[in-house]
Amino acid sequence: MGFISCAAEVRWRFLGGKFYVLGTSGTLLFPTAEGTLRPGAFASMGLGVDNARQPAPQRGRVRALKGRLRGMSE
Repeated sequence: MGFISCAAEVRWRFLGGKFYVLGTSGTLLFPTAEGTLRPGAFASMGLGVDNARQPAPQRGRVRALKGRLRGMSE
């Protein structure tokens, strides 16, 4: 026997977007032996961290490439 569910998720970022609070909740409908559906619910919360490196600014990459090209031509 399986169940039917419906859920929603909310994410709120703080401290410059590096940290976030996550909340999830929803409803469940469990089938019974009699053929009816019994309702249920769930909820959860959590904390998260985004630790991805930010890409370098484009100007810095162009300057670095120009410096390398100058060094190669000398």
